[in-house]
Amino acid sequence: MRLQLIAVMAIGLVGLLPPGLIAADSVVLEPAGKCSNFFADSNTQLRYRLQHTAPLKGRARWSFSLHQRTIAHGEMAVIAEAGKTIDIAFPLKTPYVKEGVVLQAQCSVAVYADGEQEQKPIAAHDKILWIFPRDPFVDRREWLKSLDITLFDPEGRTADVLEKAGVPFTLSRNVDSSDGIEQGTLVIGEATAWRDHRSLGEVMVKAAARGLPVLCLAPGEGSIELPSAEETNMPAPTSVSFRRGDFIHEIDKRLDTDWRGDEKDATARLTIQCDRGQVVVASARKPNGWIWLDVRYSQPRGRLLICGMPIIAQWDAHPASRYLFRGLLERLAATK
Repeated sequence: MRLQLIAVMAIGLVGLLPPGLIAADSVVLEPAGKCSNFFADSNTQLRYRLQHTAPLKGRARWSFSLHQRTIAHGEMAVIAEAGKTIDIAFPLKTPYVKEGVVLQAQCSVAVYADGEQEQKPIAAHDKILWIFPRDPFVDRREWLKSLDITLFDPEGRTADVLEKAGVPFTLSRNVDSSDGIEQGTLVIGEATAWRDHRSLGEVMVKAAARGLPVLCLAPGEGSIELPSAEETNMPAPTSVSFRRGDFIHEIDKRLDTDWRGDEKDATARLTIQCDRGQVVVASARKPNGWIWLDVRYSQPRGRLLICGMPIIAQWDAHPASRYLFRGLLERLAATK
């Protein structure tokens, strides 16, 4: 039977213990999640799990520091049966940070058994955490305007989120009208089903071939012709690359690569398939597949990025979604 221990403490900073574990052979101290990104000035929880091969009675000590200065610390009792796992959670509050500033913090946890020497923890964990302000576009409003975004969003949720975030865009009502865009940036709203808009793949590819930056957010079910396939009549790209979650750290090393939370996974994964003699890229909510497709063209700004991460679905739940979106726009704007 699983034991659960919750300590309620009022402190000024929050952390969550991702991997980075140091433990003795008989004890395991591990995170209950992989998250290391948090919104500033918000309430959340620090969670981790502890397992010991023998009965354990002891204490856990934690501390949070900024610039090598401890700003919060505490201690709690831990009791575990032999071989059983206890879940420990601290309701915590992140500090306020100035808009435009991302704060780096240090989280440290150590577990001591009663009767052991004070300086010999049986398990310890240290991790860097990042605290983000909610607005990723502070002092970048004019830059956003310069992108001249056209948004095709039949689902409507992307438009709602971007409008509340202060991102300017022109809404395109149908896929055919998007085909005539000659300047700016074309964004395809999250969860737009490729199977419901058969010409969308061709519209995206031709727009990128004309020299437009194109961003497709976590597409819904369906498929498009693979731009590099010999069987297609679409413009030939100069390069095509598929990636998994590692591309996120290439954009910003501070961002978590897994932030699906406890909700149903809304990540779109891409696979290469054969459909009636044509090589296609299929999108589906499946456990395996790529989550990044980067297609480049000979035109200076011509580029198509398809990102399967649920940016819009997790906009209010995880700061990495907002800052990944900013990073994608920056990457498209810098394409030469």
